[in-house]
Amino acid sequence: MTVFTEYQRAYSTDSKVRSRVRFSVVILILGLGIFAILYHRKNILNEQSLRYLRLKPDTEDKFVAEPEVSKPLTPLAEKAQVKSAAPPQDPDAPSAICVAKSHPGDTCEKYMYGYGIFSINRLKQMNAGLNCAEDIKPGTHLTIRNQQTCGTECTPELC
Repeated sequence: MTVFTEYQRAYSTDSKVRSRVRFSVVILILGLGIFAILYHRKNILNEQSLRYLRLKPDTEDKFVAEPEVSKPLTPLAEKAQVKSAAPPQDPDAPSAICVAKSHPGDTCEKYMYGYGIFSINRLKQMNAGLNCAEDIKPGTHLTIRNQQTCGTECTPELC
């Protein structure tokens, strides 16, 4: 045998190994691709995903709720009734139908975007003396719906 024959035999064997490795890699990639496509998984973009979060006002503690009218109770039921922990109405709160109480760090922009008010100037018109250059003082009651009930949609004429 000559050197050339030995080299040719070694190279052809190496070529067969390389082609087998390439074939194995292609089959592995195709298998992983099919597995990824057919694998059942939960939808990543659900309602709790960041793409679906919208800036919504916190309705539990920011709105001053109107008192509920209850049915007359029997004397036994009156004794057993537990008083609800509804926040008392502030005497200096505005007399608007729908107001919101500010919390630390609240700004005019947060109220404008959070409650659907169309401009900061409109927010200032509904709340005389409001200074939007700095944070709103905690505990301040702001009108967020002009002569409307809470939960109604804002229109440029009304909000």
